[in-house]
Amino acid sequence: MKKYFKLRTGTQHKSGLVPVLFFYTHNSPHIRLSTGVEADPDPKNFDGHSKTFEYIKGNPESNNKLRTMWLRIEDILEDYRHPRRTLPLQDQYPSGEKLKALYLNMEPNEEDKDQVIPLFKDYIETLTHLVYKKIFYTVIHDLENMFPKGIRLVELNDIVLQEIKDNWILMDRKVGGRSKKPDKGVKLNNSTIVKRWRILIRFLKYIDKKTPVNPAYKSFELHLKQPKEDENIVLLEREEYDVIRTYNLDPFLPKHKYIDYVRKLYVLSCESALRLSDVKRINSSHIKVSEGMERIMIKQLKTKTVSCVPVSDYAKEIINWLEQNSFTERAGFKLSEQKIRDNLKVLFAAVLPEMEKLNIKSYTEDTDFVRHKGAEVINKKHRGKDSGLPYKKYELLNFHSSRKYFCTSKLENGHIYKNVMKWSSHTSMASFNRYLKKGINEVEEWKKKERNT
Repeated sequence: MKKYFKLRTGTQHKSGLVPVLFFYTHNSPHIRLSTGVEADPDPKNFDGHSKTFEYIKGNPESNNKLRTMWLRIEDILEDYRHPRRTLPLQDQYPSGEKLKALYLNMEPNEEDKDQVIPLFKDYIETLTHLVYKKIFYTVIHDLENMFPKGIRLVELNDIVLQEIKDNWILMDRKVGGRSKKPDKGVKLNNSTIVKRWRILIRFLKYIDKKTPVNPAYKSFELHLKQPKEDENIVLLEREEYDVIRTYNLDPFLPKHKYIDYVRKLYVLSCESALRLSDVKRINSSHIKVSEGMERIMIKQLKTKTVSCVPVSDYAKEIINWLEQNSFTERAGFKLSEQKIRDNLKVLFAAVLPEMEKLNIKSYTEDTDFVRHKGAEVINKKHRGKDSGLPYKKYELLNFHSSRKYFCTSKLENGHIYKNVMKWSSHTSMASFNRYLKKGINEVEEWKKKERNT
């Protein structure tokens, strides 16, 4: 946040004086306000950044005007900042346009007080830094294109909501942000439309507590069903797991400094069947003794249940490494899940040459891995379009693969399937089958083995 006085260059009155402007910028292009004061353009006689309020030498009357304006703006900033002191610094101050409106006391007309788009923008200003704001501005941009003359809250009836839905269904997807042209023929998928719709409804629920809103949004349904996608969870072989665990990543650290940290998380997931949302929160306090053995006991975010998987020696080593290097949330370290997944892709691409030496069919031969959406096969995409190229195995490895490795390896080592289901937090046989080696009849085979032994 920056604020200062500056001479208006390029404008000089007959008296030889130049107007003085107030400049302010915060997370946006700067705004300027007129001060009604003029000064000598000679830099020796003007200091717009003065902290003693002596901006114009030898002109106490003008300095008093500038000081009064400065203190008034300070009061506005303090009033705005007070309820937001707990937020990061970049979220504690108003944008330039907001400050300009507050300073000039620009109150909206009675007819404009329930306009959707201005209220939506004010709502975004109340959001904390933890909220991903980009998609909120995308929704506003779409509404501005749909309703260039504006639209009021009371006008959001079933017909208008259907118009918004149809517009998103027919909209061409943009590639690379607002400045890029739409990719013609590539439509928004249903999940993207649902995300935008949820944001719109979230805003309407928020504003409905303060201003009357047309109640049609409460009963309006999108009826957009995304076909369930078969993630084709790929199973790691033991040899592949060992390569990932022991591969030397030193040459990649200068460019990808978190790659070793992400490798540790992935291996820890293979050892504990924890999801990414849980494994990145773990620390030594989650290792506890239960039923005579050390276990990882952490409340899982997805299922709200406590995991109780026995902890291996290697898992303990990783947890100690994370704490010693301050890679725990308790130490204040945070890395977004998207960045973790990006580093995971780099990791699998890095170990690929070593994987090819294992003489595993999926690497030595042109064996393809496909994904399904209903009856449709999903190939790799280029700029949102089907490229016709199937996926390779290493391109589909993810944290689901680590859970699948855990389940299969435990069963192969002789553990009964009920215990493995308990450790991996699976409550139904159908979901558990997806994480096994051969498919839907796998559990029956393990039951037979258990009866025989």
